[in-house]
Parts: sequence; structure tokens; C-alpha cells
Amino acid sequence: NGPVDFEYVFTNNSSRPVRILTVQASCGCTTPGWTKEAVAPGKTGFIKASFDPKGRPGYFNKSLMVTTDLSANPITLQIKGNV
Repeated sequence: NGPVDFEYVFTNNSSRPVRILTVQASCGCTTPGWTKEAVAPGKTGFIKASFDPKGRPGYFNKSLMVTTDLSANPITLQIKGNV
């Protein structure tokens, strides 16, 4: 009955502030959001995914590619479910 949101919460375990530069969804049916300011060491931030299942019945497997200023290697988050 409309978009569903899920929030990934993370803790910065590094010794310096970390900024999320971009979050790219694998399709147009998933809209990302994230903590825009730098996350200080020991503090938490979030990455939010909003998935709209309208017209998409059945199993789904979507991904979010997260790029930070901590590493050049993006992190992949998976969203799986059944509508």
C-alpha cells in the first residue's frame, strides 16, 4: 500500500570523522537518504532506503552503493523482500 522505508544505522568506528559522499540505488523504485554531515568517531549516522513496490509483485533484491570519504571502495547494502 505504498512506499516502505528501512533505515540502516551505523557507528563510526574509525579515528576520524566520516562523511557519506553518495548513495546510489540500483533502480528508480528505491530512493536513498543519508546523514549529510560528517559522523564523528563513536557517533552514529544513518542510510535510509525507501522502496515503492507499486506494480512490482513478488520477490525483490535491490542494492545501495555507499561511497564515503574513508575509502575509495564503495559499500553495498542489500534490500530483499517479497511483495
